[in-house]
Amino acid sequence: MSAAPRAGLWILGGVLAAAGILSGSLAGTPLVRYILSPLASTSGAVLVLIAWRLSRFEVLVTRTALRAGLPPFPRWAPRDTIGSTAVRPATGWRRLYAAEELLVTFDDDPDSPPMAIPSAAPQELARELGA
Repeated sequence: MSAAPRAGLWILGGVLAAAGILSGSLAGTPLVRYILSPLASTSGAVLVLIAWRLSRFEVLVTRTALRAGLPPFPRWAPRDTIGSTAVRPATGWRRLYAAEELLVTFDDDPDSPPMAIPSAAPQELARELGA
């Protein structure tokens, strides 16, 4: 996801959470205090969590392994099992991270699904993987 929409999520989430907290403490009506305030606070907190999560996709290339994914459930693969790579436009949820993705296939198990890694520079990542 580009920086502007992600920043917008941070700002909107923070404003909603702050408005919910303030309206709950300052409101005199039960509707605002017990329904609207918790709803705004919770919505703001969820938006902040989403913005944080969208900024956390990680790719780590070491001498022996490739790790890609969202913590706490990244996918690991030994580098010597990497078969081929291909660059394609990002699909599905990966469009939130980058416009293109690197599709990595593995030699050790032809039935295993390929690993799709969203990247702003997929050609550099493919060059780093040596495929």
